[in-house]
Amino acid sequence: MVNVGVTRAALVIAVSCFAFSAWAESTDYSCVTEASKDATLSFTVSGRIAKIYHREGSSVSAGTKLVDLDRRSEELEVERRKLVFEDKSQLNAAREEAATYKDMLASTKKLFDSTGSVSREDLAKLELKANTAESEFQRLTIAEKREEVEYKLALEHLAERTLRAPFSGTIVNVKLEEGEICEANQPLIQLVDITKANLNCNIEEPVGRKLTTGEQVPISIQAGHGQWQGMGKVVFVAPVVDPASGLLRVKIEFDNKSGDVRPGVPGTVTLQSDAAADNATQAPESGDSSK
Repeated sequence: MVNVGVTRAALVIAVSCFAFSAWAESTDYSCVTEASKDATLSFTVSGRIAKIYHREGSSVSAGTKLVDLDRRSEELEVERRKLVFEDKSQLNAAREEAATYKDMLASTKKLFDSTGSVSREDLAKLELKANTAESEFQRLTIAEKREEVEYKLALEHLAERTLRAPFSGTIVNVKLEEGEICEANQPLIQLVDITKANLNCNIEEPVGRKLTTGEQVPISIQAGHGQWQGMGKVVFVAPVVDPASGLLRVKIEFDNKSGDVRPGVPGTVTLQSDAAADNATQAPESGDSSK
């Protein structure tokens, strides 16, 4: 008769050995770090740089003003469009005139219908004036809407002369100086956000295909003369394999609020090899302990 307790203990040891064996067969894959957000900013219009508000190393929040182009003519255009838009004198006069003719026409029609003291010709003339006044009021109403749109366009053109930060981050490069001409779409400022960073890896397809989005994996990254170690989250597994290398691109995100990792340095991710991953899913066979 076999001792049940001894058999169960042996089973536990066997399972632990298999798990250790699977972990021992894990492989480190070389990767490269990058900032989660790295943008090169430029203007959509050309002009002379009037003011640079922040330099390299400055931390800025989203929406912060970074650079102004010369904008005097655009400011004057905004002021002109604003004055035109806010001038309601013609519209108000046309509204009052249309309302006056409308009341006069209504009372004249009553007299024409009840007493006939007003000729049909006078009624027709008054009706024509009322229609003309109403048409003029409608024309000025549409013109008022057009002036509002033109005023908003002038504001947009003025806003194009200011470069703002699209996200919170740190300025790492300013390529031009005040007084220089900046062409449209010319690279001007590089802004990065390193509070979160990514580890870009190229992994064999049999190993990479087992990864799932959201999975936590151990990573190690160079930090000075030492290594920063932690856990990263898989955020992307390429659906295709690079035909030249036969490798699968994987992106792993990790928190870097402390700034210990300088994006651009190398790192590694530890993953089970294909054989180890398969072995880890198989439990060792055991005999019938009741015999």
